[in-house]
Amino acid sequence: MTRGFAVVLTLLTLGFALFTAWWSTRRVDYFPSELQSVFNDCEPLPGVHDRQSIMDEFSNDWYSGVLSDFQEPSLHRRPADTPRSIRFIWIRSFHDPVVVRVDFSATGTWRLTAKQNPSETALSSKRGIERPRQKVRVLSAAEVASLETALSTSRLFELPSSGCQRGLDGAQWIIEGADPVKGYRFRDAQSPDAGIERDLGLFMLGLTGWDIEPIY
Repeated sequence: MTRGFAVVLTLLTLGFALFTAWWSTRRVDYFPSELQSVFNDCEPLPGVHDRQSIMDEFSNDWYSGVLSDFQEPSLHRRPADTPRSIRFIWIRSFHDPVVVRVDFSATGTWRLTAKQNPSETALSSKRGIERPRQKVRVLSAAEVASLETALSTSRLFELPSSGCQRGLDGAQWIIEGADPVKGYRFRDAQSPDAGIERDLGLFMLGLTGWDIEPIY
């Protein structure tokens, strides 16, 4: 083996190791595998009916990558006795992604964590945005009351997980809920005009105080 070939081989081995380490950080178990084996009756186009899994492998990788870029925790794999959390994931085809999470704490308060445009991504570089936007704060009593009403009205934890894809450009409106008693819920809709995903999504966007346009 020549010295040059040995150097190349070493560099390739090191590169593969670095890639494996990077990829493993993006393979956090964000969503239950069962979502890929449960099917919904969907209408991807008007008058067209289809049976789709709640989440396919492509969507799992896509959404997990977004959450990994935002350095978000997994609500699915957290300890069973962790207090309730709600997360809205908004992935738009032509605009920056947004993640809004609210976590109930042991002290009896709700804490908001909102993030837009994760750093060190191709999307950030393309648009010349140097830093992500982030807000962390405790919700007021009035906001908590409004949130509780929104959750009760949506029946998020009473309804089963659901997801349908239309295969068109738009935005994914994803709601996750994790509760120590009622378990984990996942709702996914593409550019919905109404429903749980849009109602809770708009409510949680409102908590950020950000002017985020356009909404689609």
